Amino acid sequence: YTVSENMFFNISSGEPFYLRSRSDDFEAEAIIFDDAILKKTAQGLINIYFMNALREHPLQRIPENKTGLCHEICSYLRRILQENDNFFQKHIIGNYLEILFYEGCNLMLHDPKNGAFLKRKPDSKKNRIADRFLLAVEKGIRNSRQVEYYAEELGMSAKYLYAVVKEVTGKTPSEWINEYTLTEARIMLKNTDSSIQNISYDLG
Repeated sequence: YTVSENMFFNISSGEPFYLRSRSDDFEAEAIIFDDAILKKTAQGLINIYFMNALREHPLQRIPENKTGLCHEICSYLRRILQENDNFFQKHIIGNYLEILFYEGCNLMLHDPKNGAFLKRKPDSKKNRIADRFLLAVEKGIRNSRQVEYYAEELGMSAKYLYAVVKEVTGKTPSEWINEYTLTEARIMLKNTDSSIQNISYDLG
C-alpha cells in the first residue's frame, strides 16, 4: 500500500506490518487497542460488515473536513492516557475509539456497493438472527463452510436461515461465507508466508 497525506490505515490484530520506505516529511499517529475493545464496539450486523470491509480495504482517505476532527481526537486521547487518576479514563477512551470506528465506517459508505445493505429495517428478531449468523461465521469459518452447520449452531433450519439472511442483508448465507473466506484468504496471502495450498487447507 502507498499511504499519502490525510489517510488512515487499518491494521488488524495479528497482522504483520512493515514500513518499506518513507519520505523525509512523513508523520503518522498510531492508536493501538486490544481485541476486547474492538469486539465491544463491533457488535451488530452493520458493524460486523464494516469490520470485514475495513480488513479487506484497510486504506481509506480522510475527507478534508474530517482531518481536524481526527487530529483533535488523537491529541485528546494522548492527554487522557496520561491522566491515571481519572476515574472515567477507560470509559472516555472507549467512547472516543467508538467515534473513530464509526467515522471509519462512514468513509466506507461512499462505496456504492454498501448502499443497499444499509437500507435495513429497525431492530427485529430477523436482524438479530442475521447478526448471530455473521458472528458464527467469523468464529467458525475454519470449522465449516456449510450453511447447515451454522443453521444447526443457531438452532434453526437451513431453509429458514437462508430466507432471513437473504431478506435482511440482500445476500445469501453461502455468499456471506464465500465472501468472508475470500477476505480471509487475501489477508493471509498478503501478510503471511503461507502458500495458497496451505491457506486453502486452513480455510477448508
